[in-house]
Amino acid sequence: LTSNLGSQFLVDPELSWDEKERAVNETVRQAFKPEFVNRLDDIVVFSALSQEDDFNVRHQLDNRQLAELFLWDEATFLKKTEGSAIRRIGYHRWLRNLAIGLGNSKDPAAISVLKQRQDIDEPMVREHIEWALKELSAEC
Repeated sequence: LTSNLGSQFLVDPELSWDEKERAVNETVRQAFKPEFVNRLDDIVVFSALSQEDDFNVRHQLDNRQLAELFLWDEATFLKKTEGSAIRRIGYHRWLRNLAIGLGNSKDPAAISVLKQRQDIDEPMVREHIEWALKELSAEC
C-alpha cells in the first residue's frame, strides 16, 4: 500500500522527525479501520521531496518529444544530460530506450525519424530500431 496520508506533516519545519513519524502513523490509524491497520507490517515514512536545484529537471527534458531526443548526436546527449542520472546509461542505451518508446508510440511520423538512424553502427540500437519500425508498420 502506498499513500500520501499525513504528508502535510512532512513539510512542517516546526516538527522534529519523530513528531512527523508519529503524526503520519496517527493519520493512517485514523483513516483506516483497525482490522486493516493490523494487517500492515510496517508504515514507512519518507522525507518530503527536496527543492534543491540538484533535483530539478534539467534542460526541459520533461517537455521534449521522443523524436527530437532520438535525433540528438552524442555530443548533444552529453551536454544536455550533464549532471543528470540519465547520463549513466550512456548514449547507445539512451537511443535504444527512445527507439522502444517510438515503437510503442503508434505515431506514424516516428517511422521517418527511426529511418534516419537505421544505419547506426551500434548493433543493439539498430536491432531496436528495426523492432520499432516493424511495430509501427503493423499499427499504421
